[in-house]
Amino acid sequence: MAGSQEKALAALRGQDFDLLIVDVSLPDGDGFGLCATLLADRSRPRPRILFLTGKGDLADKLTGFSVGGDDYLVKPVDPLELRARVEAQLRHVREAVLHSGRVQAGNLEVDLTTHRASVVGGEQNETVELTPTEFKLLLQLARNESQVFTREQLLEGLSGGKVHVTDRTIDAHLCRLRKKLAVATCTHNVEPVYGVGYRFARRVS
Repeated sequence: MAGSQEKALAALRGQDFDLLIVDVSLPDGDGFGLCATLLADRSRPRPRILFLTGKGDLADKLTGFSVGGDDYLVKPVDPLELRARVEAQLRHVREAVLHSGRVQAGNLEVDLTTHRASVVGGEQNETVELTPTEFKLLLQLARNESQVFTREQLLEGLSGGKVHVTDRTIDAHLCRLRKKLAVATCTHNVEPVYGVGYRFARRVS
């Protein structure tokens, strides 16, 4: 939870969110401006935005939707209604991923239909050249951002695609994948988690 626009933007630089609940009245600006700023950034996945505010005038509601808001609730709000609306927005996110055939994390887009990974958001998309094994590892990790996978879990995910990799070589595959993502200046990369395994997360600047 962030109490100001500045703190919200600082928190969002560290990770991506599927849904943001935004108040219109902020001490250093307003939620409408924050929403417009976030949606203008094409280098990260577009979050769903739910305005939760005491401003109930029709003009405010129309402004909220015009800057890209997906829902607008006026306080006081019943907690059950808020939960239902949050779940509805998250359902939109899940359905969009399933139907798009794409997984995006920051400026990295993984396309399941073409089996390509690309850095997007600049003047021109840059393809990250990956081997079939590297692509499958990236897809498994990117689909579950920030989740830590053991080597055994990663191997199990690969076995479904009939990819022959042993626990002795998976570290080498992940090392090469990390180098390729770093060279391509991806906002995210594979991180080793000491004593456990690996996760896919936004790189710390």
